[in-house]
Amino acid sequence: MKPLKSILALGLCALLLSGSSQKSTAAIVNSKHVRIGYIGLTCEAPIFTAYEKGFFKEEGLEPELVKCA
Repeated sequence: MKPLKSILALGLCALLLSGSSQKSTAAIVNSKHVRIGYIGLTCEAPIFTAYEKGFFKEEGLEPELVKCA
């Protein structure tokens, strides 16, 4: 049982090390712009309230409400 744990531990370490060497190619264009999806239910009222009262802008965000199907 002990050799199995050692093999699993080594395999996990190898996976972690190999995954960390990849570089991300995504670029952040505007990190303050947020898109908020909604479908129009009554449980989404806090989203609209925060949007109308400017809570997002107070936190330095630029909200965009997007109607989802």
